[in-house]
Amino acid sequence: MQTDLRLRFADSGAILATGHTVTMSHDIFRGNSATLTAGLPDTVETLAQAGAVHLGNQLSTATIRDTEFSHNSATMTNTAGRTYANSGAVHGDLLLTLSNDVFNHDSVISATLPGSPGTAAGDSGAGEVSGTITSTRFTGNTVAVRSHAGDAHAGGGAAILSGTLTNSRVKDNRVLALSPHGTVTLEGAGLQAGDFEVTLQNTDVTGNTGVAIGNSGTAKGGGIFDSPVPNGPPGGPLRLDGSHITGNALHGGHGVTVSGGGVYSTYPVVLTDSVIARNSPDQCIGC
Repeated sequence: MQTDLRLRFADSGAILATGHTVTMSHDIFRGNSATLTAGLPDTVETLAQAGAVHLGNQLSTATIRDTEFSHNSATMTNTAGRTYANSGAVHGDLLLTLSNDVFNHDSVISATLPGSPGTAAGDSGAGEVSGTITSTRFTGNTVAVRSHAGDAHAGGGAAILSGTLTNSRVKDNRVLALSPHGTVTLEGAGLQAGDFEVTLQNTDVTGNTGVAIGNSGTAKGGGIFDSPVPNGPPGGPLRLDGSHITGNALHGGHGVTVSGGGVYSTYPVVLTDSVIARNSPDQCIGC
């Protein structure tokens, strides 16, 4: 038997950056999309990624400053197999330097449709960004994952992030995981920790919301989720310095266990002059 192995990707709606060095300054990326509409089985590798910009690991450095990313999206649907979409605006395969940037109303949509028994997965509404990030706003970004007949996995409403986030705001981001016939997993309605430690300095994580509805499952980390994910980012130690994790909320349907309305972490959490309060249904798991 000969198997026809195919790859189907929708990658970077505006720019796929390779080479050595990239610097973006005073730019606007608005309304770009990476969209994949498929009718393919799970034997075919599929992905929709980076609605606006993909910064590849061939780069040695990448800097983005005074730049707006708004209303960009990464979307995948499938009528035969699984779906995965991530990084509604920016996907970085290297450590980035970001300053004075805005990520506003970017989105990730991943949905298996009637005819597909597959799993739907999606994450990082604004993007996967790690490195040194200062004076940057992640507001109103969304991840929506729906599986018609299988499981649904969703996380990182604002971003999957590692490194330092300073003088910044993560506000009013949303994650939905919906599976009427399967198991749902929701990890981080605001931030999901990436490949190593996360430090927040003078940063607010507030008003983020996660909703998980399925036959069974879990919803963890209304503000921040920091724990290893199977076949996903491992996370790392979490440090909060002069930061506020407030007003975040998780909601789960019948059979869904909800925990860590403010923070969910299985790593050490170091708190210095920081507040975790007014989150729902609880404040912090792991602090």
